[in-house]
Amino acid sequence: EIADSFDPTAVILKRAGELVRAEVAVLQLYSTGLEDESYAEFVRDPVPGIDLNDLNQRELGIIKKVADERAAYWTGNAQEDSHYKGNKVINSELAVPLLVSGILVGVLDVESRRMNAFDEADAKLLELFAGQAVLVVQMAREKRRLEILNETSRLLATVVETEQEKDAYDIVLDRIDGFVRTEILIRRLDHDESNLECVASRNTAEASLMSSISTDEGFNGWVSRNRKPLICHDVGSLADDDIKPFAAPEIKSLVVWPIVSGERYFGNLILSHTTPFVFSSSDLSLIGGMALELWVTLNRLEIKKEMKAAQERSMALMRLSQLGVAATEISHRLSDRVGILGDSLGYIRSQLKKLGDDLST
Repeated sequence: EIADSFDPTAVILKRAGELVRAEVAVLQLYSTGLEDESYAEFVRDPVPGIDLNDLNQRELGIIKKVADERAAYWTGNAQEDSHYKGNKVINSELAVPLLVSGILVGVLDVESRRMNAFDEADAKLLELFAGQAVLVVQMAREKRRLEILNETSRLLATVVETEQEKDAYDIVLDRIDGFVRTEILIRRLDHDESNLECVASRNTAEASLMSSISTDEGFNGWVSRNRKPLICHDVGSLADDDIKPFAAPEIKSLVVWPIVSGERYFGNLILSHTTPFVFSSSDLSLIGGMALELWVTLNRLEIKKEMKAAQERSMALMRLSQLGVAATEISHRLSDRVGILGDSLGYIRSQLKKLGDDLST
């Protein structure tokens, strides 16, 4: 039923509420943990005075506890529970994490006005349900990923026509930012192929915007030299001393994807976050796909530039050739004129000599 539904989150909430006899059900999904990707609610019975948008953010209360600990939690007396941050009409709350391969993708939360409304059996039941529901959510997310890649490909095609390279960076970053909310940078290899310059960014701290980074140093340099992705779900566990010192202390998750295909390398697409284990397999698929789409566009722009330069060189050579032909023609004409002038001068000299001879006699 969930898989066939136009709005799977609505079905998840409805069935979760019915499953454990809850009055309120909340599904909060995270793209990378930076903020909730989508938010929905199902209210079985109207509960006056509850503002779910205010009370059920990840930064607050039981949802935060479950998200941080990756484990179910419930309370039968919410008003006396130190973890509860909510409305006074709610007395029971149960929340379970939504996990895919150990990556947190959301929290399913149910609430009731009744005291002791939920127990361990309800928690187990809701966890089993959440395990099935999250797979459908991921399917919907994968569908969205493919839609974003198709949209990006279509938009990037227009960049090749306009030849505005910066537009390509903006298109890619805006689409990634709508799917994976985190810090994003694009670094472009310079003409000397010795440094990587920051050409575009989103949600990025000023310290991350160093104008130039050597291809010999740090994680950017490692990717530049090896031409393969660097994926760190926990930067703190990195053993490579050549890479780790170049990651800012607050960075816990890091993805550096080369914009490369074959022998042509343009730079790196970089995503980082202050929470470990935030990038899902779907996120990584999108990042890799975006890096390839960007490579295709930059490669087409480079080919177009090379063709233009070759055309300009050809035109210059043609103009030089035409000038050479014209110069040769002028030279021939001058030569002919000089010959005629020489003949005329010879005739004049002979006439002057004859005149001189006549005068002497």
